[in-house]
Amino acid sequence: PLQRIVAARRAAEYRIDESAKRASLVWAYRPNPDLYSFALGYAQRLANGNTLVTFGPPGRVHEVTPASQRVWELALAPGLWIY
Repeated sequence: PLQRIVAARRAAEYRIDESAKRASLVWAYRPNPDLYSFALGYAQRLANGNTLVTFGPPGRVHEVTPASQRVWELALAPGLWIY
């Protein structure tokens, strides 16, 4: 039987070493519970060191600390997207 696999989304920051052609994961955030967003995701570092992460079609915005702890969340009404 076929199974549908839905991948969760995350925000990630990588350090790029161009001379070695290598990328190393520096930081990542994956919400709990998982959110699936096929498009319109975005992450922006804030002046306080936290990161604002958006999940477009689910209509969610999370502010997370450098330790990946959620400190703020916005949830739009069902059917509204963050763009």
